[in-house]
Amino acid sequence: MRCIVCKKSLVRLIEAYASLPRVGSDSRPLPSGGRLGQCEGCGAVQKPVDDKFQAECEAIYSSYVMYAQSSDGAEPKIFDDAPCGRSTRLVEVISSEIGLGATGSLLDVGCGNGNLLRAFGSACPAWSLAGLELDDRHRVAVEAICGGGSLLTGELAKVEGRFDVVVAMHVLEHLTEPVEFLCQVKEKLVAEGVVVIQLPLWRKNPFDLIVADHSLHFDIPTLLRVVADAGFKPVFVSGKVVPRELVIIARAGHGEAPKPDFSVDSLGKAVGWLEAVRDEASRAMGVVGKENFGIYGTGNAAMWLTETLGTVGFYVDDDPSRQGKNVMTGCPVYGPDTIPAGATVAICLPPELSGQVFERLRTLPVNWLPTPPLEI
Repeated sequence: MRCIVCKKSLVRLIEAYASLPRVGSDSRPLPSGGRLGQCEGCGAVQKPVDDKFQAECEAIYSSYVMYAQSSDGAEPKIFDDAPCGRSTRLVEVISSEIGLGATGSLLDVGCGNGNLLRAFGSACPAWSLAGLELDDRHRVAVEAICGGGSLLTGELAKVEGRFDVVVAMHVLEHLTEPVEFLCQVKEKLVAEGVVVIQLPLWRKNPFDLIVADHSLHFDIPTLLRVVADAGFKPVFVSGKVVPRELVIIARAGHGEAPKPDFSVDSLGKAVGWLEAVRDEASRAMGVVGKENFGIYGTGNAAMWLTETLGTVGFYVDDDPSRQGKNVMTGCPVYGPDTIPAGATVAICLPPELSGQVFERLRTLPVNWLPTPPLEI
C-alpha cells in the first residue's frame, strides 16, 4: 500500500484499529472492520483506498443527509464567548486576514446546503457566489441563497471562470488525490486569489480517525506538505478558529513542510485512547444501567460511542436545534438543564474540550465522565 500523499513510501497499518466501530461523516454508526495506517516516509495518516473503502464511501454518500441531527439542517455551532456557526467564524477570519474588497467572486467546493455561502453573502452582499457539489440535491437551498445557476455540479476541472477565493471546507479529508485537487484549485484562482482550507486535526480530535469515509487524517505537517506540493504558500495558519480544526489560507507560491516526527507512536496512542474511552464508558454504563447513562453530544463521537456500547439512555446537547429526539437512535436529547438528576453522562469529546464542558457544567446534579487525558 503506497501513500496517497507522497506516492513513495509504504503505509504501516495499526492492527488494533480493526476492532473499533466507526461512523460515516454524517454520523451514522458503522460496524468495525476498517483499516488505518501511517506512511513510513511522510507520516500521513490514511485509510487504504481499496475496493472495500470505495464501496463504503459510495454507500455513505448515496444516502447522505447533511446535519441530520439538527431540526433545521444547520451546521454545528461553536459555543464560546460568542456562540455562532462555524461558517460565520470562518468568514470573519477570511475577511480579517486577507481584506476582502467590496466586490469579488467566491467558489465554495463541497458547498452542501449552503451554510458557508449564506454566511459569506451576509458579510459581502455584492460578491458573486457559487457552490460546487457532486449532484444537485441541494440546488433549491443554494440558489435561494446565491441566485439561479449558482450551484455547479460535477468535477472542479470543468468549472468555467476564475475566482478571487476558493473555499474547501471539510473537503480534503475525503479525497484520495489531495495534491492533484489543489493543483486544480490553483487553475481556478485569479493571480492574487486565495484558497481557504478547513479540516479536522486528528491529534486534537482522535475521533476523526473513526470516520469511515475520511481517506486522510491531517495534522499540521501533512497539510503543509500537501499545500506545498500543490504550489501554494500559506499566508495564515491557525488551529484556533474552530476548536479541534485547522484553517489555512494560501496563495500560489513556494511553501515548505516540516519533517514528520516519528519519535513517539502518536497514532498508536490515539487508537489506544479511543479504546480507553470505550472501556471507561462501558464500565460506567454497566454500573448505573442503560436508562441512567447518557452521552454529551450528538455528533460523530457520540454516535461512535453509541455503536460501541450497543445502546444508551439519552443524549445531551447545548444546541436547541438538536434537542428533542435523536434521529439516529430515537433516544431523547436533553438540554443541560433538563438532564435527569443523578444520571451519569459521558462527555464524549476530545480531552481539552471535554474538560472545558466539565468545568462549565460540573455544578449540575449529574455524575460526569470526562474523557481521559491524551498526550501525543
